[in-house]
Amino acid sequence: MNKLAIFILLSIIAFVQSLAQNTSLLPVQENNKWGFIDTTGKLIVPLQYDNIRPLQGNRFCLIRNNEKEAVFDLQAGVFASSFHQQAYPLYKDYISVIENGLCGIELRDTTIVPIKYDFIRLDKFINGFVARNNRGTTIYKLDGSKGVYIPADSVKSFNSMYVAVNNGKTGLFSSDGVQLIPFDYDFTETYDRILYLRSYSGKTACVHPDGIVIMGKPDKDIVFISNPESRPLPFYYYKGEPGLYSIYNDSVLTFGRDNYNIEWTNGSGYLRISDKTKPLYGLADSTGKILLNVDYAGFSYLVPGVFRVGGTNQYRAYKINYGFLDDEEYQLINSFPLRLDNRYFLRFQKNNMYQIWNDSIPISDKWFSRISLANSSCFLVENSQGKNLLDLNGNFISETWFDSFDDNNPIGYILEKNKYFGLIDSTGTQLLPYEYNSIEIDGSTVRASRGNYVELYNYNNKSLVITAYTRSIPVLRINGNLNRTRMGRSINIPNYSMVFDSTANKYGIRNLSANSWAVPPRFDAIYTRPDTRLILLMNRCDSNNIKIGPLTFRAPFQYGLADELRGIVLFEPRFSMIFFHDLLPNRDEMDRKIHGYGTWGDFARAIDMDGNWCVLSFTGDSLTPNCDFIDYPRAGRFKTWNYDSLYIGKRNEGYRIQNVSRLYRSFNSFVFPANHYTDSIVKNGEKFYLLATNPDSLKLYRFCGGKTKSMGGTPFAKYEPGFMRYNYYGSFLERDWNNRYKNSSIYNKDVKYSFIDSTGHLIRDLEFTKVSSFSEGLACVKYGSKYGYIDTKGNTVIPFIFKKAEGFSEGLAPAKIKGRYGYINSDGEWAIEPIFYSAGEFSEGLAPVRIKSNWGYIGYDGNFLIEGKFKRCFPFVNGLAMVYIKKGYGLINTSGDIIVKANKDKILPPDENNMRIITKGKKQRVVDENGKFITKKHRKVYLAGDTCYGGQKGKKHILYNSNGKIIGKFESLDPLKIGSNLILTNYKLKYYYFTLEGDSALGPYDMAGPFRNNKAIVSLHRQTYIINTSGQVLRTLTLKGRIKEPSFDENMLAHIKSRSTYYIIDTNGRTIYKSSRRPQYLKNGYYIFYNNGREYLYNHTNKTHYSHSTWNDIKGFNDGYCIVKNSQLFGFTDSKGRYYMEPKYTSITVERPGIYRVTYGDRWGYIRYDGTVLWEVKE
Repeated sequence: MNKLAIFILLSIIAFVQSLAQNTSLLPVQENNKWGFIDTTGKLIVPLQYDNIRPLQGNRFCLIRNNEKEAVFDLQAGVFASSFHQQAYPLYKDYISVIENGLCGIELRDTTIVPIKYDFIRLDKFINGFVARNNRGTTIYKLDGSKGVYIPADSVKSFNSMYVAVNNGKTGLFSSDGVQLIPFDYDFTETYDRILYLRSYSGKTACVHPDGIVIMGKPDKDIVFISNPESRPLPFYYYKGEPGLYSIYNDSVLTFGRDNYNIEWTNGSGYLRISDKTKPLYGLADSTGKILLNVDYAGFSYLVPGVFRVGGTNQYRAYKINYGFLDDEEYQLINSFPLRLDNRYFLRFQKNNMYQIWNDSIPISDKWFSRISLANSSCFLVENSQGKNLLDLNGNFISETWFDSFDDNNPIGYILEKNKYFGLIDSTGTQLLPYEYNSIEIDGSTVRASRGNYVELYNYNNKSLVITAYTRSIPVLRINGNLNRTRMGRSINIPNYSMVFDSTANKYGIRNLSANSWAVPPRFDAIYTRPDTRLILLMNRCDSNNIKIGPLTFRAPFQYGLADELRGIVLFEPRFSMIFFHDLLPNRDEMDRKIHGYGTWGDFARAIDMDGNWCVLSFTGDSLTPNCDFIDYPRAGRFKTWNYDSLYIGKRNEGYRIQNVSRLYRSFNSFVFPANHYTDSIVKNGEKFYLLATNPDSLKLYRFCGGKTKSMGGTPFAKYEPGFMRYNYYGSFLERDWNNRYKNSSIYNKDVKYSFIDSTGHLIRDLEFTKVSSFSEGLACVKYGSKYGYIDTKGNTVIPFIFKKAEGFSEGLAPAKIKGRYGYINSDGEWAIEPIFYSAGEFSEGLAPVRIKSNWGYIGYDGNFLIEGKFKRCFPFVNGLAMVYIKKGYGLINTSGDIIVKANKDKILPPDENNMRIITKGKKQRVVDENGKFITKKHRKVYLAGDTCYGGQKGKKHILYNSNGKIIGKFESLDPLKIGSNLILTNYKLKYYYFTLEGDSALGPYDMAGPFRNNKAIVSLHRQTYIINTSGQVLRTLTLKGRIKEPSFDENMLAHIKSRSTYYIIDTNGRTIYKSSRRPQYLKNGYYIFYNNGREYLYNHTNKTHYSHSTWNDIKGFNDGYCIVKNSQLFGFTDSKGRYYMEPKYTSITVERPGIYRVTYGDRWGYIRYDGTVLWEVKE
């Protein structure tokens, strides 16, 4: 072993040993040598390598040393390959290595495919590698075990078999390498998922998707019976001969294609035969054996193996390998298509009565006037006695018949009989008798009331344990439900409630546990805020007039606030009106709703009886600024307005006027106008408004109950944070701290925008008229009429001297001065002189520029690398760029070679699979990165999912994989959708799922969405379900009626539209969002929700609604920031609007959680979130 090999081996051993302590490594460089440091800044691997280059995805990096390469796994902290002339990640942990022009595969530094092949490719259809050299082709499994050897030049998979080509001739091999069809054929074709091997002499062989090989007759073409669905029929004939054959035997079938139509029955594996001359039907199996003669007036599929036979009011049920279930005829027989407890059920109707069957027998000998599916475990049945629940074995769940029931709870069924309520569990055990006026269930707590008494129970271990028994107290109800803050509390815990004292004729706060007054009764009326613990206190006042600005109002009540949970009065009644902000329900550690606030400390604005505006805090403090109006709070601040004068006039008269009628319009819900000028008036047929002449006297005040503000010497954080979500102060703030350093993004010139961070808080303002996003540490901004560049702290790095400019890319930015474009570096110096008429950003070492009327591409030195011969050029993306000439658009590579001819009308950017959709005339095709068309011409092509594409013409769809292979042909009204290896189609307004082999798997449904992670949303008979790929019901949703557009997103949240309402529901059936406006998913678990016409953020990761920050429009989500439409400009800062370090960095990017890569000038290094420098490199 030579010295170089020994040195490399020892380096690897030392490298791996050092990683045992810390596998979270960062590459660093000094004096042209590279090594690794850990997250504390300690040098773990010495600076000994020539180069370390991160690879795509940031999981692997490529280490070069002494002209050798190795791939290193940063996640596992080990070498993924040994050193070779070339190495690169191929698939997951598999590394392709090259030595002396020969290829091999390594897995975790172990060779699993020898380095002796000219070419190796991954074939996901065979789940292995295809390796080829001059001896033939060898198939290797992913574990490195040798599969089969095929003496052929090339091999491709087809339904677990291999189509091989050797010396220009084609044959077929089985999965274990046995030759099924000799090398006698010249080419192959695939039609309706059947493989045809053909020769120029007329010989034909076929391979059916079921794996059956059919050798044709000389000069006789094989023709399969066409099928309107995707799965090919198993019957064929020889062209010019009358006989019909099955692929499973060689005998001529007893029925012919001339007299009968043949088609699959849905999901059964059997075929329906119909007479072409009259409406009679029969049944056959796939071998062609007749099971039912063609003598029946009707024939339809019910459940697997069972069919409905006959005509109107004369139906019978036929079961395969059993025969007719009985000799009687029925009015109707239909099925419950959803599998319940892995069983299928049928509903038989006779004499307008119904009976349920399972398999070949009824589950109960009783007949009912009505039967419906109650849920996934029982049926709801009715007769003259009333209603009852029938389990899947035919047993009654309830011992008594009832009038109505409710099962929307985790305990069991609330039953109503003769206007009294009772409770049973899911097995029928009676928990509460029919003696109660009402029963309410919240989690495991049951509240039952009868007469003037209330009983509270806790459900535990299949039984109810009473926790409280008290006299019912008149408390103001919310939407018909009593305030539930008492639920689930032990009797010895202070339990406060608003109580009416009939002697004093007043309301007070009473401690129910101690049976004493916490606040004596002194309030005339109360109102409880829904889903909070706030109580609005009201006292009548005698004809009290208040003045707000120039307007006079009558105030019939004085308002105050109490905290029911703590049993205290926050504000005595002294306000004429109170405007609450958005208060969201708090949730405990089990994500159960509890009473509290989901907003900041300042929860309301108010106007006292003297007309002064106030801000109210949860702490009991208030702020009274000197102003005429306080606007809705945003980003921890209130906007307050002072109006110099107000008058009544037309909307557009005067100069710099503003209509302020809308601001006062909401007052009328609290108080009544004392004169007719309050809102708007009509005079001589014209409408007049309340106007302001100088609406620009704006002042800003911060929250008086802010998170860190002290109140009377007591830190605010010591007060019970009931208005915050659980763990808000803990891990949430810690995550926010770690994500502090973020770059901001964009605002528009004409519409003023701002930014909010991931918690909905606003970033500080700037005064630029146009801004581009940060790139390489700098942002291009426009100040006045000139462009310049600022860093992440807002400092001017490159002065405002350019007429036009764009962002930095690959170290250079196009800029325009004196009518010509050039390129500047990050110091503002001209790297390429301004000589071009137009210029674009650099991409992959090339930039599009225009000289006079021609476009071309230049390199970093400013010289043309691709001649200027185009009418328009666009940046390179993944090795290709779109160009335009007189005849249309085309694609070129970085060498200037035309990959796709420039005669197309439209070319879309590459999708997630690096494929592009091109349009010419009225036809579309899909092209890959090599310019190969993977689809034929269609009226429409689209991405169907799972790297597959669909081509549509009318109702016909052809499905292609990413290699251009046709998977199948389908008929559907909608584009095909693929998920979890099942294809969703819309056939005649019914939805079906098919396997990739074309077999019918599930359906029909009234509505269905694509599968994701083996789950899908379907609707049947106006009931919505979540099912798995076997059709089993996982969850019955509470939505009623028809639904539209059901689908799961990447967070497994269901998006459903029902009528005009949009829902987001999790897999447990809990509704997260409900609104008339469609929600939007951003990324990383963030959504845009709507409330009262305003938009706000929702974070599903920590299940937090940021409704304290609502906007007219929210869009984008980049580096933790969203663009929001607002009436003011915005700027760049950290996630809380604060700087924690001096503004010296030109770029900050996330390298690891809490660790950031920074550049400043011509240096770069790493810092922690607290500003600690881990590694700093000199020039």
